[in-house]
Amino acid sequence: MGDSMRFLERVRGAEGPADHELVRRARRGDRAAYAELWRRHHQAGLRVARAVTHLDADDIVAEAFARILRIVLAGGGPEGAFRPYLYTTIKNVAASQGRATKELAVDDLEVLLDPGEAEDEVAISALDRSLTAQAFRSLPERWQTVLWYT
Repeated sequence: MGDSMRFLERVRGAEGPADHELVRRARRGDRAAYAELWRRHHQAGLRVARAVTHLDADDIVAEAFARILRIVLAGGGPEGAFRPYLYTTIKNVAASQGRATKELAVDDLEVLLDPGEAEDEVAISALDRSLTAQAFRSLPERWQTVLWYT
């Protein structure tokens, strides 16, 4: 077994189904499957929430899991790795709650111009982020998961 597969097995937990299987079960209304996703990813979600905002991390993570559950029950949500989807949802929740409390949104931090920075540099930086995101999305699901966990 390759190093990446051992890593994924360790993250997933050899005792249970893969995250995508739990999401599939949750779509069919299996609340225990979604509870297992919570158990596996809640602590990591708290770390991300604390890193992106000073707002209450527990509230941010709870809202993110609630939003994902609504989307999953409606037939949407993650098709592959769950954790990256959770991280994105946490970032979006933090940004929207930050706007509601007049906090500068996380997304807005990237577009603030440094007085010494030229517009060309900002455009190149935005293009680089876009190209990086496209390249990441073009990878197979397994590779995306390994990159997120590393």
